[in-house]
Amino acid sequence: MNALAHYLADRHGCPACGDSLAVLLTALQDAHDNGDTLTILKDNTAANAPPVTDSSTKTPLPADSGTEKAPPPMGEGLGWGLKQTTQTITAAILATLAAHGLIGDGSRPTPLVLHGDRLWYYRNYQNEARLAAAIHARLATDGQSDDAAAPAADPNLRPEQQHAVALARRSRLTLINGGPGTGKTHTLAHLIAAELHEHPARRIALAAPTGKAANRMEESLARATAALPAAAQEAVRRATGRARTLHRLLGIGTNGIPQYHAARHLPYDDIIIDEASMLPLELAAALFAATAPDTRLILLGDADQLAAVEPGAILHDLSHHPALQAHRITLHESARFTADSGIGRLAAILGSGETRGARLVAALEAMTADFPPSRRDKAQQHDTPQETPAIHWQPTPSADTYRDLLAPYGDYLALLQNPAADPQTLLAAYDQYRILCAGHHGALGTVRINAALRLLHQRAHHLDTTHNHYHGLPLMILANDHRQQLYNGDTGICLDSPHGLQLHLPGREAVPLARLNPANLADAYALTIHKSQGSEYARVALALDAHSERLLLSRELLYTGITRSKGALDLYADAATLSHAADTPTQRSTGLAWHLSRQAG
Repeated sequence: MNALAHYLADRHGCPACGDSLAVLLTALQDAHDNGDTLTILKDNTAANAPPVTDSSTKTPLPADSGTEKAPPPMGEGLGWGLKQTTQTITAAILATLAAHGLIGDGSRPTPLVLHGDRLWYYRNYQNEARLAAAIHARLATDGQSDDAAAPAADPNLRPEQQHAVALARRSRLTLINGGPGTGKTHTLAHLIAAELHEHPARRIALAAPTGKAANRMEESLARATAALPAAAQEAVRRATGRARTLHRLLGIGTNGIPQYHAARHLPYDDIIIDEASMLPLELAAALFAATAPDTRLILLGDADQLAAVEPGAILHDLSHHPALQAHRITLHESARFTADSGIGRLAAILGSGETRGARLVAALEAMTADFPPSRRDKAQQHDTPQETPAIHWQPTPSADTYRDLLAPYGDYLALLQNPAADPQTLLAAYDQYRILCAGHHGALGTVRINAALRLLHQRAHHLDTTHNHYHGLPLMILANDHRQQLYNGDTGICLDSPHGLQLHLPGREAVPLARLNPANLADAYALTIHKSQGSEYARVALALDAHSERLLLSRELLYTGITRSKGALDLYADAATLSHAADTPTQRSTGLAWHLSRQAG
């Protein structure tokens, strides 16, 4: 194979097809040059804003390297469902594909699978087909649970939460959907306690798509369980143990092959997956294959949030398919936001209705109009909660933007000067606030913001700028290190000690910085919105660059960023950028719904 063929074989997980895929790309170019087009797709009209398309491909099931991943470029690879894109296929391309045996119907390995106006890479087609079959098999056994009868009402749960518990106890597959603060983890704690009360020996596994999400799941469940009676707390703690990544749950090692699969099922009675919106297709297919028919599978998440970086929008697809409606419940009542709170109103606008961009901008203008600029500037400068509005909007960057972004870290920076402040107090202060960006580039990307805030911090505290790491520097882990229990996306702070700088993270022992690979660390004054999934902060600054990151902007990205805040929100974006994001839903051209419907009848 030539160099291009080798690249394609590795990129698309089809070692035998590298030359064929090179032929395909040549045909695509030739057909484009010849202008011989045969449109089998629906074009978007000029009147509608084009959706953000995700047509990425993926290599074979990856090992759990935990390295930093970026969202795939727009238009990369071929889409799974071409019906909803603006691509065209030419007669010359189809002829070339057929002549080289590149297209099949999925019954045998071919690089591409074509059904009507849908085109897949073979691996994606097979994963979707297997996942759909596993879901139908699970639905066919529904109602056979030992706990089919509805449990007694729990006065500590709202009616919708009681419904979720009852549904999960009688179903082999349950989707519990809900936005931030709707009580998904609180519901889960009561569900597990009810299960263990009747079946003390029940085997329960907790997992999430990433190490950071698994840690958050474990921490959140511990907080929710603390409200239970002492005996129930101990029972839940013993039965659930540590939450793991899905890679670790399935036993996926460096070779990418799961230890648990269709012929060797996971040894659990209940498998509970948190942050299911982040679940990619291949992991979902592997999970369902490895789950025994009589095991209950419970997926929790927020279908309105960002989906996985890899191919797939599993929670979204399942939540919207008619066959799964009896297995799905959405928790609506939020303990974090009221319907008329600033963030609650913005989240509601993004969640439904027409002209969302215009309504979002109008709502922001109304929220900030009653707060005079003089008071707003003073509140921003001194970071006084009583003075600061819940929503602060700076449509136009100024010379003081970076200083404004640093100001809410004021309490944390002041505590750093107190020798008596212990690491946990400092961590708590740091975690009160976070700057979230759409991406890494541009004036409001993580790279520029982190560099600017690093310099401002060093100058304010007279730190030695010749050292890369220093007392008080926030850091993020970029690669999993299971030996030291460090996970991609974890954030902590560098603190001086008699033995040198140490990295402190919540709930874990400090790690000497000398033990860590500097290439796996990044400044963490500002993070991407993707990295913030599953986290929450008292105050969030959402920075959206109007130029460099426009292709990354979407309704789901904006919703995820806004709802990371538990209270105050600082928006750094112009009206056009916000409107564009709100009116641009992420549209993933998946075929899971097609497979589910096809296999159903």
